[in-house]
Amino acid sequence: MTLKNKTIIITGAGSGLGAEVARQFAAEGANLVLSDINDAALQEMTTELQQTNTRVATLAGSVADEAVCQNIVTSATDQFGGLDVLVNCAGIDPFSATNIVKTTEQQWDDVLAVNLRGPFLLSKYAIPIMQKAGSGSIVNVGSSYSLYPGPQEAAYSVSKAAILQLTKCTAIDFAKDNIRANCVCPGMMEGVMTDRMEEMTDDMIDARKEGAKNANPMGRAASYREVAEVILMLADNERSGMITGIAMPVDGGETA
Repeated sequence: MTLKNKTIIITGAGSGLGAEVARQFAAEGANLVLSDINDAALQEMTTELQQTNTRVATLAGSVADEAVCQNIVTSATDQFGGLDVLVNCAGIDPFSATNIVKTTEQQWDDVLAVNLRGPFLLSKYAIPIMQKAGSGSIVNVGSSYSLYPGPQEAAYSVSKAAILQLTKCTAIDFAKDNIRANCVCPGMMEGVMTDRMEEMTDDMIDARKEGAKNANPMGRAASYREVAEVILMLADNERSGMITGIAMPVDGGETA
């Protein structure tokens, strides 16, 4: 287990993909710093992981808040003495998503704050610690919309395109510090994003599942585990030490 005793920050870790990423790193024996805006979900996840003897620190709050981002990074150094990997998984895609004419300024700001500003701030505070340690890895969770725009998804598409560019900037600026940055770009996944789920009816969710058959050439949605395993691979210097600055689609051929 090459990630044993490494310290990993995972945002959006209370449910969905973030929770599965946490499970994968826990199975490797890593120390985890978990963050999510939903404190109850975060505590449930923590209890689950602690039953496997995983060392876990948590911090509830929105990554749109600079103080929260600073505290997440500080928790890693205070609790575990350093930081090896940052996984920026927190994200929102409101049910009200639409085109640029109908998108309100507040909707635009809210999506960009979580999906882009949060990863920027967390990287900003994490990188100096990684520089002192002599290595580090950042994995940003983008989307297939990092590579092409989605209809009626203006703010979300822009945020995910920008997170790919942030990844590339990080990769080229800090390669000499042995800090890698990569962007995982999932297509349709098995579950609906948490913020959107609250406003979807059962019929809408069933229709989404049916739509997954036509989402990509493989004819199905990706499981959280399939995406999480790619994140794990890109985070680990032993498995992917020469990979940096890439967009890694996990989409069943959707972007092909």
